[in-house]
Amino acid sequence: MKCLIIAAGMGSRLAGRTGSKPLLEVGGRPLIERVILAARQAGISEHVVVTGHAAEAVEDHLRRFSRQEGIAIAFVRNEEWRKENGLSVYKAREWTGDRFILSMSDHVFDPAILADLARLPLSG
Repeated sequence: MKCLIIAAGMGSRLAGRTGSKPLLEVGGRPLIERVILAARQAGISEHVVVTGHAAEAVEDHLRRFSRQEGIAIAFVRNEEWRKENGLSVYKAREWTGDRFILSMSDHVFDPAILADLARLPLSG
């Protein structure tokens, strides 16, 4: 199972605090790293990150993080990042497969919740 992380938006509510919301540090760690580490704790080993605004900075940071932590991260660029989040999900459709976990780059959660969610069967 893969974790699709939407990190394309500008994070306008945090304007002036950071150049990129995914890279905003909370408790000494960027938000997007927290999402990826929680997913890894939940047993998810592959990540697809959709970037847009500040794409180069986010991708460069995550490439270093990927090497440091030994975590597989693929990138999809959404040049239309000013549009709705659903477009970012659509642009990653070839990378995710039928079952994937969707998260935003600023969702902080307990990995146990994600592990339980990943085990649920799909129906209908």
